[in-house]
Amino acid sequence: MKRLNGKLQPMGAPLTVHRAVLDFIARQGDHGATLNEIAAGLAARPQSISARLTELRRRGAIASNGRTRPAPKRSKARVWVIKPTKG
Repeated sequence: MKRLNGKLQPMGAPLTVHRAVLDFIARQGDHGATLNEIAAGLAARPQSISARLTELRRRGAIASNGRTRPAPKRSKARVWVIKPTKG
């Protein structure tokens, strides 16, 4: 275990998953990626990826680009992209 922002975190997770999600989204460029596309691309459960997307959005690392795409079990899924840095 290690401390991150005052909280104990298991070594390698979820930071490793954060990096994998960010890398996957970055590889998609302006096309972005939906939750299910990321989960399929990383061979992970959508529930695990959903939690990481929420954390990354709160940290300002990713944002929805305002577009949606069809998704299983839902009519539309948000498309996530890397949030541009200011400067």
